[in-house]
Amino acid sequence: MKSSFLFAVILGASSCIYAESSVVKESGTKLNQVDFSRLIRFKVHKFQLKNGLKVLIHEDHRTPSVSVHHWYKVGSKDEIPGRTGLAHFFEHLMFRGSQKFPAGVMDKTIEANGGSTNAFTTRDYTGYYINVPSDKLSLVLDIESDRMRNLIFNKKLIQKEREVVKEERRYRVQNNIFGFLNELVFKTVYKVSSYRWPVIGYMKDLNSASMSDFQAFYNQYYVPNNAVLVISGDVNTSRAESLVRKYYDSLKAVPLMKKNSVEEPLQKGQRELVVQRHTPNPVVAIVYQNSSAYKSDAYAMDFIASILTGGRSSRLYNKMVYRQQSVLSVNAGSWTPMLTGTFKIVANIKSGVDIDQVTKTLFREMYKLRTHGVKVEELEKVRSQLMSQFVGGLKTIEGKASSLAINEIYHNDYRRLFQDLERYKVVTVEDVQRVARQYLKPTQASVIKILPKKDSVNE
Repeated sequence: MKSSFLFAVILGASSCIYAESSVVKESGTKLNQVDFSRLIRFKVHKFQLKNGLKVLIHEDHRTPSVSVHHWYKVGSKDEIPGRTGLAHFFEHLMFRGSQKFPAGVMDKTIEANGGSTNAFTTRDYTGYYINVPSDKLSLVLDIESDRMRNLIFNKKLIQKEREVVKEERRYRVQNNIFGFLNELVFKTVYKVSSYRWPVIGYMKDLNSASMSDFQAFYNQYYVPNNAVLVISGDVNTSRAESLVRKYYDSLKAVPLMKKNSVEEPLQKGQRELVVQRHTPNPVVAIVYQNSSAYKSDAYAMDFIASILTGGRSSRLYNKMVYRQQSVLSVNAGSWTPMLTGTFKIVANIKSGVDIDQVTKTLFREMYKLRTHGVKVEELEKVRSQLMSQFVGGLKTIEGKASSLAINEIYHNDYRRLFQDLERYKVVTVEDVQRVARQYLKPTQASVIKILPKKDSVNE
């Protein structure tokens, strides 16, 4: 990989990203001599209110807009059996009205002021973000601080939203082969960890959740000392801090419950699940227990995922989609969350192709990876892809806000963001083979096969 290409990607990412002139001017600089942590660093002002709210502010004046991210340290893993889906349900309820901004007013107010908003829920955290013209920062903080503590609980609205969430589950899981597969994956891989249930929750739990369940969940987790606020964009840091204090200083901290952090025991035997579904093509997933976000192995596992399916010349795509033409698609992904994660390979198989033969091909490729490792050329190509994708994610104020938030959530230190390129830089072929041998063992694999029902073609 030529360092000049990487410099072009990095230096073009943002006017706030800088490099030391001595490094850039040295035309013969080798990749392993470059301090990437300095190349992508941008200024961030961090402070914490007395109520525990963590705040990060980053000035970026390229466009007259601001991205405000409000992330809470609660996800589906913090639920309990019988009450699944509450974290995701709140992703909906938080848009259904607070004391200052009743139902319907919040979205209309944001849209009327040239903004957009959305949210997402994961197993580890829940994130809300609003993008607006920079002169509307005060409005956004008014909205976010109000719904943090003054959400309206209305039985009629909750029941209406319950039906919306149930329909979302039908659409994303029950009537979607890959959503259905993903739910089977987590049920098969996780037997102890609270990652085992779906983020969206089970239908019976969505039906049975009571008003007191919602209020208790909100009172416990939607508090300033369980949140991270990130402001990124065309703002003055001093004024932005003053606005944060204006809207949040009066909010009270709440004692936090101990987090649900039971690790999944090491899997010591291969698992297999075969189900039939109304689908035109068979699908197979091979899933392994993986590293968490806190281990350096996570970076090498990213390399493996890209080496296997990262582009047309990747190992599995080239072999199974292009040459064998046995599958419509094949994708590998490394998920490294707070607890034990997963490494998943999913193949959407062509109609008429034997699913067992495809499964054997996937296992053979895993054997080659563990036994023979990867070539230096493969590693360097993927290194270039991963690092350029990483820097590309920092091109926008929204991308930087998201990256700052996730590092503060996971590591309690946004500066971890500036070390990631260095961590990708130092991964070696030996590292890749070592983690493949450690995590991608046949005894640690779960195989989930979905076969078409015989009458599916006629339906």
